[in-house]
Amino acid sequence: MVNFLRKKFIKNYENLDDEIVRVNHGILSAIVGIISNLLISLMKLVIGIVTFSVAIIGDAINNLSDMISSIVSLVGFHMSKKPADQEHPFGHERIEYIAGLIVSMIISFTAGILIYESILKIINYKVEVFDIKVSIITISILSVSIIIKLLQSRFYNKMGKIINSKTLIDNSFDSLFDVLSTTVILVGFVVMFILSLNNISLPFSLDGVLGIAVGLFILFSSFMLIKDEVSILIGEKNDHEIREKILAEIAKSSDIIASHDLLCHMYGPTKCFATIHVEVSNKLSLDYIHNIIDEIEDNVEKKYGINLTIHVDPKNLDDVEELTLQNIIEGFLFNIHKDITIHDFRTKGKVISFDLVEPFDLKLDKEEFEHNLKEYLGSTSDYELEIKYEHAYI
Repeated sequence: MVNFLRKKFIKNYENLDDEIVRVNHGILSAIVGIISNLLISLMKLVIGIVTFSVAIIGDAINNLSDMISSIVSLVGFHMSKKPADQEHPFGHERIEYIAGLIVSMIISFTAGILIYESILKIINYKVEVFDIKVSIITISILSVSIIIKLLQSRFYNKMGKIINSKTLIDNSFDSLFDVLSTTVILVGFVVMFILSLNNISLPFSLDGVLGIAVGLFILFSSFMLIKDEVSILIGEKNDHEIREKILAEIAKSSDIIASHDLLCHMYGPTKCFATIHVEVSNKLSLDYIHNIIDEIEDNVEKKYGINLTIHVDPKNLDDVEELTLQNIIEGFLFNIHKDITIHDFRTKGKVISFDLVEPFDLKLDKEEFEHNLKEYLGSTSDYELEIKYEHAYI
């Protein structure tokens, strides 16, 4: 179904590096969500009113909020494809994250209404009488809505993975939450229906209790989605896929010895501005290495749409003493933590200087660390250490 719709409604649908193609995937997903959620919410709303079920009405409102969320996503995707302008030179893709945050807040608001209405039903409890025909229709509608929501979740998940959209993947989880809440309501309704047929009445409103349970579950889920969206807006560690793409292009050049200090600033799912330092032999001419760097930057942008800037660090490969000291220190660091790395290693007179990338799960006592390092160097411990401590950003 997913590929059929992509082929039918999205031009050049396989060119996912094209920003417009990616946005059109999001717009298609939002339209599918609007149509399916509207259909489900109308069916549930009608049957909820007929059966006086606060849980079903609440579930219908939840699906209606999903439709509103799809509209918000549609607007978000549409606005995110606006080209860069003077006020927003990095483009507008982050609007998608804001749309996702709004969607999550709408869901939490809906959950609050559902809990409130369910509490009122428990307080004002009356024994419910079930009509057989209406009950069968209700069970059928709830069952159909579960199937539609399962298909919707699968559709969102696949589209979200195709275009790497956090908003669509969030919508996929939200659809699964809806499946669970509707299943709970369906089971509860069947139980109440069977009890009614056998003239057995409960001393409390099972429908109200189920409404509260569903509302609390939706509320918790929405808070988790809000947390995820806010985390992105604050600034998360980038995906390793970006790192691998950049490093793979750099590795193609035999003139580059090593690389470090890779930074990626994301201004949306496809808007990446990256910088990296590379080490090259100091014997290479400036013109020669400039051409190499230009070629790598161009290839990365053409292939992956990543705006890459490369900083060059010259390395003296003929200084045997410096290279030996670097190997000794790297061996010392590996014994402390396998993920510690160093770069910009220099010796000048009796001064050793380098940058040390410290993993987040390791908290070094810098004074003790430098003391132990000097002892490890042994006969060369008269060197002074100038260490710049930093952490990885990707």
